[in-house]
Amino acid sequence: MKGIWDFNRAVLVMNKEIGLLKTISAIQNSVRKAVMNRDWTDFDEKNEEVERLSGEFALLEDTRALLFSSLQDDAKAEKPFYALIRGLPAEQRRQLSSLYRELKMDTLKMKALNETFLAYLNEAKTMAAALPDSIEELKNSVNKKLAAFSRLNRIDIRAEPFEKTPTQKIKRFLYG
Repeated sequence: MKGIWDFNRAVLVMNKEIGLLKTISAIQNSVRKAVMNRDWTDFDEKNEEVERLSGEFALLEDTRALLFSSLQDDAKAEKPFYALIRGLPAEQRRQLSSLYRELKMDTLKMKALNETFLAYLNEAKTMAAALPDSIEELKNSVNKKLAAFSRLNRIDIRAEPFEKTPTQKIKRFLYG
């Protein structure tokens, strides 16, 4: 279905897409920082917000595609963006090209950051999976060198440091 070309609506939609991408990117950046700092506060809410905004972005993308489809000569063959706008007045071409370039650059930056972050998460998962085996190996290695009465029985990994006295000694009575 071929619609009517509306330059102002196309500019509005593309500006909304760029704004939404910047918002999504900012939230994703705060999630990345939180994960790196192991701060899980509001993690689920931020992810839900990104999902919601991604849905909005997909709707805007569909709207943009529908708008630009009105510039197509042939409904069967989908033309690249720059081929579509070739027939528009020079000022409109310049403005749309600028917006499209900004949209694509923001998308590429976000994609690169997400790929790097996913690689970090995969590495962290691999290390976390190997941690129990490494601890068990360490315990066995230490126990071989110790007398039977001194051997390690178990090793507990604590997420929080031990509570300490003002002189930095562990308050052992709390962990008996």
